Amino acid sequence: MTETQKTRTGNDGEGEKTRPYRYGEFDVLAVSMQPSTGKWDRYMYTLGRFLRPRKGENEMATLQPVSITPNEFWADDFATVATWFRAEDGGKRMAMAAAVKRARRKKGASGEAPELL
Repeated sequence: MTETQKTRTGNDGEGEKTRPYRYGEFDVLAVSMQPSTGKWDRYMYTLGRFLRPRKGENEMATLQPVSITPNEFWADDFATVATWFRAEDGGKRMAMAAAVKRARRKKGASGEAPELL
């Protein structure tokens, strides 16, 4: 996952939040893969217009999934993403990732082993 939002907080004169990015504010997103690969020269690239939407009109979601390997939304070389930028894509966007529920433990009433919910 990568976080796409501005570091400052606030609202504009019309009460709209200014922290989330809006579609059109950048064309390409480059994500360093060093934290997961240990390689400082490893990046994944995607187009800003591909990113998942947020609830507000024309806003990008704060957390975006990043693929470890190239796929239809992520490339490991800039030339590929530059080709995507010039191509008509029909407005495709990354689908909302299904929420993954973490197993929670329920404490047993009489000291028995907890059960997974």
